[in-house]
Amino acid sequence: AYVCLYDWAEARLVRRIDVVPHAVYWSENGQLVALACDQAFYILRYCRERLAGKLDAAPAAESADADGFEEAFEVLCDVGERVRTAHWV
Repeated sequence: AYVCLYDWAEARLVRRIDVVPHAVYWSENGQLVALACDQAFYILRYCRERLAGKLDAAPAAESADADGFEEAFEVLCDVGERVRTAHWV
């Protein structure tokens, strides 16, 4: 199982990540995302500037491959602890 992250402006898959989060939290500026899974949580940075040329080069219906663009997200932190609750302010 996996989670798919899309660029809605471009109408295409940006990245498919092989985790099953029970919650996904985006920062207000759209650059950071937290994936809260049962056994861990991950903080990722969306690196849209890395995709600029690649998004322009491929037709809107295509991505680099079935998993999207690997460079689209940078893992800032992964914590291998059980997530019980999540409350973001």
